[in-house]
Amino acid sequence: MKIKFYTLWLVAITVVAISSCQSITSTARLYSEQSISADKVKMRTVAIIPNRMPISMQDPEYWRNYNWQLIANNFTAKGYRVIDYNTTVNLFTRSGLPLEDTKSSRDKYADFANEINAELVVIPYYGTSYNMQSGFLSNTHKYLSIGSLQFYYAPKNDFLARIDFEGNFETQTTAPGAYAILGILPSLLIDPTDPESASSIGLLTSIFSISFLINDLAAPTNPKKNWETAFNYGISKATSAFFDKYSPSVSNYNYEPTKLNVAPAVSNYASFSIEELELLKKNAVDKKDFKKAAEIKAEIDSRKK
Repeated sequence: MKIKFYTLWLVAITVVAISSCQSITSTARLYSEQSISADKVKMRTVAIIPNRMPISMQDPEYWRNYNWQLIANNFTAKGYRVIDYNTTVNLFTRSGLPLEDTKSSRDKYADFANEINAELVVIPYYGTSYNMQSGFLSNTHKYLSIGSLQFYYAPKNDFLARIDFEGNFETQTTAPGAYAILGILPSLLIDPTDPESASSIGLLTSIFSISFLINDLAAPTNPKKNWETAFNYGISKATSAFFDKYSPSVSNYNYEPTKLNVAPAVSNYASFSIEELELLKKNAVDKKDFKKAAEIKAEIDSRKK
């Protein structure tokens, strides 16, 4: 009787252990622009644009804010200055930045970087998905957070790198097969010659059935919380890949931040019309003379006030 009792106990504990497991994994892959040497990249100020394209996401504004904070925390922890969320959102909304990576889009990002005074602009794309894999003893729930971080580097007027990442949160709940085992085993283990075996084994199976139920009710199956965890791991992996490739901190940078959007004390463009200034600014951007382009833009802005 004792052997059968312990067998049932061992089976039940095994099933509980299987059904209560959870795991978190993350991956990140970096693609870099080969024409820009990593050791030449210097930056102090970062602007993080909110999510450009909420792919299959519910409550996209929540994820824009939540993930913006995750990225910002990772950069500030390395010593970078991050432009605040509201300022970035306001300038982003006004700029109407394009999605495609073309010469024209790079020029618009140059204008945006000059106006917000940042050397690096981070452009994220996010998505979430969920699926369940049914098993005999347990069901596996997978909460996948995916994304891509694109990095625009203003001093070179080019996209420095792109990092594709995934964060995967998995948890298990008890499948019907586990309950079926507990239902069948008593009939196999009860000893007809032992009058106490039926009540003992019946009590034990009831206890473990309740344990399974409690375990399933307590399982972390809240989609938002699990996607938050997955994004946390995925974005951490992505930013770590970026810092491994480029400078991990600003402690060795002994230069003052570039004042890209400061107008000169004495304007050299007073004799030009606004239309002429727009052409001059475009020509300066085409030649990657961003300092001159910023001066012309400041002159145009001062005329429009």
